[in-house]
Amino acid sequence: MIYEASLSELTLFSSYLTEVEEAKEESAAIARMNISTYPFTSTEDASAYIIDKKPDCVILFVSSHDAIEGMMRNTEDVGLHPYWMGEENLLSSDFSSLEGRVDNKIIALTSVERVTNPFFSFDAVESGEISAVSEIQYGYDALMVVNNVIQSNGYSVEAIKNGLDNLRMVGLSGVISFDETKTRYPSYDILVWRGGDTGWEIM
Repeated sequence: MIYEASLSELTLFSSYLTEVEEAKEESAAIARMNISTYPFTSTEDASAYIIDKKPDCVILFVSSHDAIEGMMRNTEDVGLHPYWMGEENLLSSDFSSLEGRVDNKIIALTSVERVTNPFFSFDAVESGEISAVSEIQYGYDALMVVNNVIQSNGYSVEAIKNGLDNLRMVGLSGVISFDETKTRYPSYDILVWRGGDTGWEIM
């Protein structure tokens, strides 16, 4: 995990790390690097860290396009081809046009807050039908969908790779809905790329 010292990135990083720890995953299998925003840690330093650890997947909590592109190019140049998981800025044409295998190894997470309608939850609170509504962490639900995809395929290296091969973008579709008891139910969609074709699959 490579994370930036800004509020939104730290929030998402902390939420994901909490989920991993609660799942009692082996902490030794997770390497973490904090990168400074002002001044920004050099791309070479971050790339050297990735090259040293040789991870199967790099989870990025980084908003800088230049930093992400630099890390991708440097690791590609030395023959590493990890999966890259991060926020929707990974869908930028800057990354999809990278030569080599990078564009086939990107999993982008959409912003939950941008594609849900908060007024439904506010109305429910004001009417007294539910006591509180917690803030949805930026991208957190999307990360949990990715986690479920991995769980359903198994935890061996090969099983995880097979599960991620057909997954490229995951996010929330539409608004959060409520049932008669005002329980919240977001709708999950996954955009998959297979042989150059895209299509939505509802989970």
